[in-house]
This record gives sequence, structure tokens and C-alpha cells, in this order.
Amino acid sequence: MHPVLSTILKRLGLGIFTLFMVSIVIFSSISMLPGDFTQAVLGQSATTETVAAFRKELGLDRSAPIRYAEWVVSVLKGRSGPLSPGSLIGCNQIVEYPVSGHGDCFSGSTIIFDPWNHSSFVS
Repeated sequence: MHPVLSTILKRLGLGIFTLFMVSIVIFSSISMLPGDFTQAVLGQSATTETVAAFRKELGLDRSAPIRYAEWVVSVLKGRSGPLSPGSLIGCNQIVEYPVSGHGDCFSGSTIIFDPWNHSSFVS
């Protein structure tokens, strides 16, 4: 094999390995952040059923290795996250989660999550 081709293949292999290792470090770091994303989006007055449904819809109910493997496969297919077309939450889909509480300001309200604008609001 030509030395230049050998060097290019080695560098390419090291680059792919480095990307893989960096993705593991970043995914692990994000998974270890304190707090619950679903609880933060839905608020403290969200019921456990609502939080569980939202976690299931986002895929957060599965273990971290499974979520990582699914993410790697989706990136290899050209879909980079849950807001990509054909993924868990489609870009044109608005998801509503009813909130029930006992006397708080959001009792009887609905939290609306709009993935297209990456926002949520209470109606």
C-alpha cells in the first residue's frame, strides 16, 4: 500500500474513533446532569402520569446505552435528534399535556410543547 494512502486511512480511522469517544463523553455528561428535563418543561404541578407520558414520548424512559445506540443509528441515517422528521416528535406536531394540581396557578391548565419553535407554554 502506498504510504500516503496508508497515512490518510490511519488519520481517517483516528478521526472517526475520536468523534466516537467525544460523543460518548458528551452523551454521558448530559445524562448525568442533575434534575429532570421533563419536570422542568412541564413544571412542578404536572402529574406523574403526564411526566411519564412526556418521558416516554421523548424516549427518556429507556436506559442510557439504548438511547445512545438509537442516537448513533439516527445520526448515521441523517437524523440528528428528536426534532428531525420521522423521529419521536415530528417538527409539525404540537403536543399537549394536561396539568392538574391542588390550588396552584397552573391547575386545570394545559402545557403545550411546540418542537418546531423549541418552546412550551401554558394555556
